[in-house]
Amino acid sequence: MNTVKNVLENIKNFLNIPLEFGNIHITLWSIIYLTVLMIILFYATTKIKKWIVYQLLAKSKIDIGVRIAFGTIFRYVINISMRSTTIVTNDNIAIIVPNSEFISSKVINWSYTDRNVRFTIPVGVSYNDDPQIARKLLLDIADNNPGVLKNPKPEVLFDAFADSSLNFNLRVWTREFINRPLVLKSRLYFEIFAKFKEHNIEIPFPQRDIHIKNN
Repeated sequence: MNTVKNVLENIKNFLNIPLEFGNIHITLWSIIYLTVLMIILFYATTKIKKWIVYQLLAKSKIDIGVRIAFGTIFRYVINISMRSTTIVTNDNIAIIVPNSEFISSKVINWSYTDRNVRFTIPVGVSYNDDPQIARKLLLDIADNNPGVLKNPKPEVLFDAFADSSLNFNLRVWTREFINRPLVLKSRLYFEIFAKFKEHNIEIPFPQRDIHIKNN
């Protein structure tokens, strides 16, 4: 049993070896899949066309030429639909994507292997404030937000000494907001603003000193 499993695993790994043709990245499995799909699609649409022309519309008074044209159009409508995928965004906007894009381009699916997704929330703090206090407040906010998972735990990373602020990244995991990241980000920012204001933590903005020289 283990031998069969190992053989199947080796075959799977072999078929998933990426091949590069210029800017196009594709696997052997994708080529086989598309080839088989096109053969099945061609066979099925041919049968459907013949059935429409010589059986469904055979008893009607429609001319044979018109019946053939109708069957051809119906067949092409099924090639077009099978060669594209409709994606509906969170704004209820339908996007028709050619299936070739899924094998020649990078496709981002946030929940393909796991329903847990991590988001990064950048936050700037004044140089006058204690970074340890800012870190503690950010973690408190994340821990008390019902949309943020307790495990994996939220974390705060000190990102940079920027021109006008100490930059932090609040990293949180969520399962509820994978399709609504901006909603979670907005809620966290509202809470951060209120918590920082309560504890007199300044959220700085870029400032520039202008020196006027008199001649």
